[in-house]
Amino acid sequence: MTFELAPLPGWEKLTVHQRRTRFRHLVREAERIAADERAAEGRSVVGVPALRRLDPRDRPGNPKRSGRQPLCHAADPALRKQYKREWLTK
Repeated sequence: MTFELAPLPGWEKLTVHQRRTRFRHLVREAERIAADERAAEGRSVVGVPALRRLDPRDRPGNPKRSGRQPLCHAADPALRKQYKREWLTK
């Protein structure tokens, strides 16, 4: 099986080097925005050394507790109530 990669629409006329450069700039901009958001919220990243010390088999120390799962997901409350009535009468 083979497939062919094509440049993004609008980037067809750019050279490979220009595409790579533009993509690199987009990634750096996204990283900068994420770093600014973390700084504004007072958060930081864990870092590579801390990640390497983790054992992938360990469980989280303080796992989040989730509540009851909804019986169904519906945008319309009337449909949700109807589903619940029908479910309970089965």
